[in-house]
Amino acid sequence: MAASLDRRRANGPETYAPRYVSFSHFHSLPGASSGGASTLTAPAVARARARAPPPQPFYIALGTSPQASGSSYVEADCLRLVCAVYGPRQSKGRAYSAKAELNVEARYAPFACASPPAAAAAAASASSSHHRRRKPGKDVEAAALSSALQSALLPSIRIELLPKATIDVHVTIIQSPAAEGEGGGGERWDDALCLPWASIAASAAIAHAGIEMWALVVGCCASIPRNPDVPIEVHPHGDECSPRQSKAIVTLSTMPSLGSVTAMEISALGGGQGASLEEVDKAIAILTKTNESLHFTVARALQESHSAREAAR
Repeated sequence: MAASLDRRRANGPETYAPRYVSFSHFHSLPGASSGGASTLTAPAVARARARAPPPQPFYIALGTSPQASGSSYVEADCLRLVCAVYGPRQSKGRAYSAKAELNVEARYAPFACASPPAAAAAAASASSSHHRRRKPGKDVEAAALSSALQSALLPSIRIELLPKATIDVHVTIIQSPAAEGEGGGGERWDDALCLPWASIAASAAIAHAGIEMWALVVGCCASIPRNPDVPIEVHPHGDECSPRQSKAIVTLSTMPSLGSVTAMEISALGGGQGASLEEVDKAIAILTKTNESLHFTVARALQESHSAREAAR
């Protein structure tokens, strides 16, 4: 019986029930409608007082992997990912270092696809490279996403307190957003859309592991539309990431409690005229406010998880 199983596939149910069914299951997120501008933006954007849209509801669970030192699960719209943190542990066969080493590995599941079967079949008829199934091995690895995630997390961890130690962070994207790109570039935009949620899951898992940090890292992304009359879309997916509709995708990772930025990335979509500095500044102002609201939810989830563990003792 065991020999007939394909270990490269997930032997789970064919259907999936979301962890939430309505917006009433989510905590209210303060700060979404507050006025004023962030201190991280330029004075011109501060005077404009750009209002951030309501943050996207998401589900976060901690302690999903008992074998790991810390773990988390994040579900938002058409994205689902898990994160496991191992360590800090002493590195054998490595030269002495006064600071800990952070190893980040991000990979996609072979079946990571956001579109339902009917939509995927229709998209496949139009483009053979759209939402293809990934082959186990090198095809599921995301080297660019791993490097960007490491850059976003490293400033938040107090690695100077852990000499000759190693912290391993493993992120697996179970379902990725639908990112349509010309010339088979959809996977590239998937990395930009998955990075914010991966940084949230990884930072929460590191805190859940009891590793001392300066602050929590939360991320958010936005698409700058080509039509100036269309508002900036936070956490875009699908056609909102198409080069026909958007100029660029701006990804911002911050530590809201310290008012600092850990990483920022701007990915241009297609050719033509790119995003102006004013548009990028406005997107940063919106993302900064959105991160403040997301930070509140992640911090409260960590507090509830800690209270539950203390009560179980």
